[in-house]
Amino acid sequence: MNSRLTELYMKSVLIIGAGITGLLAAQDLLRYGFNVTILDKGRGLGGRIATRRLSVDERSGKADHGAQYITAYSPRFEALISEMTTKNIVQPWENALHKKHLTNHTRYIAPEGMTSVAKYLATGINTHLNKRATMLKHNGELWTVYTDAETFSADALLITAPIPQALMLLDTLPEKALVEEEYQRLSAVQYTPCIALMLALHDEYSSQISTSTMKFEDDSVITWIADNREKGVITDIPTITVHTSPQFAQKHWETKEEDLITLLFAEIGNYFSPTTIQAYSLHRWRYSRVIEPYPALFFHAQHSPLPLVLAGDGFAETTPLLTRIEDAALSGWAAAEYLCNLA
Repeated sequence: MNSRLTELYMKSVLIIGAGITGLLAAQDLLRYGFNVTILDKGRGLGGRIATRRLSVDERSGKADHGAQYITAYSPRFEALISEMTTKNIVQPWENALHKKHLTNHTRYIAPEGMTSVAKYLATGINTHLNKRATMLKHNGELWTVYTDAETFSADALLITAPIPQALMLLDTLPEKALVEEEYQRLSAVQYTPCIALMLALHDEYSSQISTSTMKFEDDSVITWIADNREKGVITDIPTITVHTSPQFAQKHWETKEEDLITLLFAEIGNYFSPTTIQAYSLHRWRYSRVIEPYPALFFHAQHSPLPLVLAGDGFAETTPLLTRIEDAALSGWAAAEYLCNLA
């Protein structure tokens, strides 16, 4: 991108979503003179780069319950990982996976939990959390995003939410922002769900997990079990993260939490005794993994009267995907470059 600060400093971009796509896009846009605001419906930064705390008495444990690690293949993302490694935000995961799943490519974990990556990337960005976008409008000059309590306006709009959520938000516009062909192509993007179970255990627990992590390719219920402390996360008490298969998550998406816990405790009993569990938490990821991406790094609405861009891990030029996090990063950078070139 060419620096044109004198031209761009009065331009504004509103970004919906404080995951890695939105944060990295915001960094680039700020660097080239845009006024940037990020809105996110969540209580914390990062989207699926997520860490949850589980409290037991006066102690607390950390459990990564979304993305479990980061890998880097592209030069720019490798440079970002190198920067974060130097600043101790991430570090190589020495005991990466159960031996049969090991590869030669380095995986990185965040000692303070994966959310710390998002917090680092959000430095200096005007971010508003607990702001669920409920409606969009424009007057031909500015976009306006309505949340439950207030409105935000900008010259350009970048939506980084999962594509089905982005389309539902665009449907709130009085007039269509997309032509039918665009809508159909975006609607073709497919995701799979996942249910994450986080456990806080007694200090003296007995585990059948042979390394810090076990991955189950063909299991009908559990696909991933990670011991966060053994993985390298700094946590006061031992914590375990369990991910279910897409098939199980889809089948039990509406199952009551107490019934779901009963089912999952029966499964994890093969690896450690449920009697060692001191606390637990559950999270349902509706759009956990992209299986059919949009075949470009981002989407721009050609018929919109104002700049409108969609980006995120649902957009990728390569098949198979690089990694969920890296694809999201590349999408954010590409979307930012496109908006810079419009100005």
